[in-house]
Amino acid sequence: MKIIDMDLGKLLDQAKKPTANPGGGALVITIAAMAVNIVRMMDRRNVSHETLDNISDRLVDLIQEDVDYANALVKEYKKGKIVDDEYFLKAARPQMELVELSIKALDYIESILENGKLDAISDGIIANNLLLEVVRDAMPTIRVNLDPISKSYDYDEKIDYVKKLHNRNQQIIERRLK
Repeated sequence: MKIIDMDLGKLLDQAKKPTANPGGGALVITIAAMAVNIVRMMDRRNVSHETLDNISDRLVDLIQEDVDYANALVKEYKKGKIVDDEYFLKAARPQMELVELSIKALDYIESILENGKLDAISDGIIANNLLLEVVRDAMPTIRVNLDPISKSYDYDEKIDYVKKLHNRNQQIIERRLK
């Protein structure tokens, strides 16, 4: 069964198992997809947000990709042979793309936070905070998969940039709440 086809109860039951499937990476991507969609509650014009639609759709695809690539890596490990670098890189890719999509979303939601419905600002706050946290939470999975193959990734640069976007959005929220 694909992760996207699970109802919430089944997803939570699966997540609490010692051999969780989905694991933490897929759950972080799921949270990012929720964050991207919750900010729409602030939209006062109820207009199409093609950028958010595209981000959300891609995140949904990444949920399953994360599961599939992690499972493929584990399967290779169990063979007891040296694991090809490509398996590690594929296992890291969904999280790396999650980071890029979260950056794009944090940048995009600026105008929604600025002009959206004030009575739904809490949804904007939640989305802004969750997008920061999913990027932070993606980093251990990226590191676990890239370190064995000595592939570089600028963790600090990504986190610093996400914090900058988050803080900009937070200032908009605080100004609107005065």
